[in-house]
Amino acid sequence: MNALVRLVGRCELKKSDDRDAINAVSELIAEVGINKRLADVGATTGHYGAWAQAALEDICLRSNPRTASLEQIVGLYAAAQ
Repeated sequence: MNALVRLVGRCELKKSDDRDAINAVSELIAEVGINKRLADVGATTGHYGAWAQAALEDICLRSNPRTASLEQIVGLYAAAQ
């Protein structure tokens, strides 16, 4: 959830809009029953390297305005553990 808070913080919204957006997404996650952590669906740190490599090879990454290294992507997975 902290990553979501940081992402919303990059948007040019008022603080009350930020909180409303975070609350709305949190409520939606609870309502739909989506797991919040990778560990909740059986992921382990052993998965991260292959997933990160696949992400780097994904064509969608080429159009992303922000570049990412393998280590940064692994770090994102670790933060979601």
